[in-house]
Amino acid sequence: MRCISLRFLFFLICSPGNAQPAIREYIQNNKVTIRTIDPADTVFDDLETIGKAIGEKRVVLMGEQDHGDAPAFLAKTRIIKYLHERKGFNVIAFESDFFALNEGQKEITDASTLKKFILDNIFQIWTHCDACSDLFYSYLPARRVAGNPLIITGFDNQPHSGYSKRIYRKYLDSILTNSRYPVKDFENRKAQLLRWADTLVSGYGKKYSPSLFYENMNAFLQTLIEYHRLQYENDFNYYLLLSLKTYAEKSHTQGINSLNIRDIQMAANLDWLVNVKYRNQKIVVWAHNYHIMDKSWDAMGHNEGRHYSMGNEFLKNKKNRDQTYVLGFDSKQGKAGRLGVKKHFRVKKPEDGSIENWFGADKFSFIDFTEYNRSVSNPEYFRMKGIYHMANSLAQWTRCFDGIFYIRDMYPCKGLY
Repeated sequence: MRCISLRFLFFLICSPGNAQPAIREYIQNNKVTIRTIDPADTVFDDLETIGKAIGEKRVVLMGEQDHGDAPAFLAKTRIIKYLHERKGFNVIAFESDFFALNEGQKEITDASTLKKFILDNIFQIWTHCDACSDLFYSYLPARRVAGNPLIITGFDNQPHSGYSKRIYRKYLDSILTNSRYPVKDFENRKAQLLRWADTLVSGYGKKYSPSLFYENMNAFLQTLIEYHRLQYENDFNYYLLLSLKTYAEKSHTQGINSLNIRDIQMAANLDWLVNVKYRNQKIVVWAHNYHIMDKSWDAMGHNEGRHYSMGNEFLKNKKNRDQTYVLGFDSKQGKAGRLGVKKHFRVKKPEDGSIENWFGADKFSFIDFTEYNRSVSNPEYFRMKGIYHMANSLAQWTRCFDGIFYIRDMYPCKGLY
């Protein structure tokens, strides 16, 4: 067990009546300044505190407040280099196309095809961002040439990529043909499903087909999924079929329930990656704070909506919880926005009782909540912009994230293309 820091031990001893430690004082006494977020700086001494917090855990979920946060992407790139070179992490799972980033890996033969594969199959909010260029177009190809590659994979049930547009229908046809499903009028229904799936992939982001047709296809898919599970257990194709079904369900559902469908399926896909495909590997997960956070319903409270995040679902499994560290990102001020959205916006000012005010003058800081959570029975509520830059929410945030990487000044990506 990791030793409690001397500052925190002093704080516990000096607290009147050994009362539950206050979260504000804990953060102010235990935060660690990070020297830089420059990915070119490979003197990792300032990141060792993050490494110690992670310990022997083999999964690190890393978030971001918005999908255009350039400083967060720089920081994540530097942390990934540290985790790869010092702690043996060799897989990066992105919030991107589950089908393409797994089945499509066979198209990667060298550094050049790796760059093309990344650009074609990971969301452009990252691949077209200047702050991600070091990771995607320099570090990852160089690691492959050096013979110490970082494997790219993904867990998003949305088949949005160039590879999916080219291959998805053909691959789905091969599954249905080779598995010989005992379903009445199978060939006709298979042809309908293939046309429908092709429309889903090519029309990413749209609502598809009349409700009655959707219901028929949904029922057909469910039959295939149940049969496939019995015959082949938890192979890749089982999760592919589940992803197709839930992607279609998401497009026919409104509001937060639509988001929940996606997050729950992403959790299932991630679980398969962690415990089946890469069960002997160390994995970094790249996604939004909204997706990676634990206790998204319990900790946020009823006023924030019943959000069943990917992290919340993935970490319900004790094995996953024991082997995972959840690292959220937070910022205080500046501007934000993502590629593809012309208008940038000013980051919301922290309110009284907000964590962003407790980091003082630090440009970059890290705080690990592990010892705090061990020492309290009921963690304090405090305010943090832990979901979005504009949502300064009151929550038991130490239940949502194991640690926070703090960035004082936020600014958006610039486009590479």
